[in-house]
Order: sequence, then structure tokens, then C-alpha cells
Amino acid sequence: MEKEIIEVIAPMSLLDVDEITENDLFSDIGVDSLKLVEIIMNLEDRFNITFADFELNPENLTTVKSVIALVKRYL
Repeated sequence: MEKEIIEVIAPMSLLDVDEITENDLFSDIGVDSLKLVEIIMNLEDRFNITFADFELNPENLTTVKSVIALVKRYL
């Protein structure tokens, strides 16, 4: 599942799928807050889930790992 999540993140970043690690900061891979919103929307579509608004605080979603953990909580 981590690979699927990274496949959603990669097109919004400066890196290829194989270059992204769970510990990468979004700011280091070229993902700003607008791109993060698009990533979240794409993840909701891909996994057929809807995140609660309180979960989507950008201050808590700073790494690839934090988004992976968020998705796992909803599956």
C-alpha cells in the first residue's frame, strides 16, 4: 500500500516514484500546500475514503510517512 500512496504523491513532487522515501519532507520534494490538497483528494479517490477535516491540518502532514499513516487509519 505504501507504494500505491507514493505513486499518488510522485506526480506532484520533483522526484520519481523510486526516489521518494517515507521520511521525505514534502517541502524537500517540492510539494507545497496546494499540491498537498491535490494529493489528499487523489488519495481519497484512489482508496475510496473520505478524511475528516480535522485530520487535514498541513502542520501534521509534513512527511510522506505522515500521509501513509493517515491513509492507513482510514482503511
